[in-house]
Amino acid sequence: MSNYLIIGASSGIGKKTAEFLKKSGHQVYGTYNKTQNTNEDEPSDLFHLDVLANNFSLDFLPDQLDGLIYCPGSINLRPFERIKEEDFLNDYKLQVLGAIKSIQAVISRLKKIRNWFYCFIFNSCCSNWFIISYPSIHFKRRH
Repeated sequence: MSNYLIIGASSGIGKKTAEFLKKSGHQVYGTYNKTQNTNEDEPSDLFHLDVLANNFSLDFLPDQLDGLIYCPGSINLRPFERIKEEDFLNDYKLQVLGAIKSIQAVISRLKKIRNWFYCFIFNSCCSNWFIISYPSIHFKRRH
């Protein structure tokens, strides 16, 4: 049995990944920020976490982790002419800086088992195409 942290485990890709890992016999520590669903297919443990907070606590985690999966599940669907600089910056903070902060917060737990570890960072489902209507998604994926 392996221990996995999934940031954004209450919906979408994070929820499906948590369900798969749990059914495969692994221990899953999932987090949510805004959406907390409760059913038996969800991670073994689901905790509130805001990765944009200055200091966030991961005291609920065990001493050792086998992997980190980062999929906070934010999507900004606005036409190009209505997207503001602040929207781009907020997406960047969540998708890039949030991932960096999360990795830094658990790297010592990830390295306890071996010198390498699993770290997956998922982005939104629309990020495969540059659609003029969804520029914020494209830029946060490409940079």
